[in-house]
This record gives sequence, C-alpha cells and structure tokens, in this order.
Amino acid sequence: MISRQEIDDLYEWAKVTEFPLYKLNNPDHYTNGKRVDYSWQKLVNHKNKTVIRKKNMTERVYQIHQNPDILWSAIGVFYGGTVVNAHKDPDIFSEQYKRIQIPLKIPDKEKCYMVWEGGKKIFWQEGEPQVHHVMDYFHEGHNYSDESMIFLMLDVRKSAEVRL
Repeated sequence: MISRQEIDDLYEWAKVTEFPLYKLNNPDHYTNGKRVDYSWQKLVNHKNKTVIRKKNMTERVYQIHQNPDILWSAIGVFYGGTVVNAHKDPDIFSEQYKRIQIPLKIPDKEKCYMVWEGGKKIFWQEGEPQVHHVMDYFHEGHNYSDESMIFLMLDVRKSAEVRL
C-alpha cells in the first residue's frame, strides 16, 4: 500500500531537491524530437534486484522507497514544446505496474496535459497525484508551454493499493 501521506512526503521532498539529470535513451519516435531528462531514484529489475539511490534522500524518503510495491521512482523533466507521442509503456520490471504521477512544476495548466485512448484529456495540477495504467492504454503527453514541466513518477505494482 502507498498512502496519501507518503505521496505528500515524497512531493515535499522532490520539489526542493536538486537532482542530477540524465538524457532518456528513448527511441526517436518517442517524442517530437525534444529531449526528456530523468533522474531515477529506485529501480527493481526483472530479476528483482533493487537499487535505491539514497544520496539525495532524507531518512523518511528512503523508508518510503523501501516499500516493495514501488518498482521505479524518477524525476522526469519534459522541456517546453515536448510532445510524448502515443504509446503504451513497456513491460520492463519484474511484474505489471501502474504509474503515480506527482506534478512538481506545471508551467501552464491549459498547455500541459495527457491524452488517453478515446481522446480524453487529463490536466495536471502541481502537487496533485494521479494514478494511470500506462501499460494498458495508449497515452500521450503534451507540454505546449515554453517552460519545463517536472514530475515525480512512481511505477508501482499493479496490485498495490494507492490512497489518494
């Protein structure tokens, strides 16, 4: 289980922490040519080996990341003008997952959104988490603003209870 208090604690930590960023190695067709940078904090691979980057974490954040329901944790930076093309997320962990997206910076609420299968638009608000079944449905992300939008993303076991 992942509680709302844990999500709030992660948000408070992530919005004030400086993270080293790395260029995401996605295929060329993933975006409209714009770069997406990440700083992953936790990764559980197909062999269930877990790596947690404790360097930037408080003790509380480290304890939250020890939750076995969390398979991946990362900061994602989507620069101004980035469009993440329609896709389903791949099977890259030891089991099926869903994603908790916690917006840290949304520069323009009208120009930053997701589009899901069927054309449904979902808008983000800073600090308000959303849970999405990114493996199951086609989705795309849009940042039509001139500034970066930044998220804390947690991929969690599909069976995990998430309390928002």
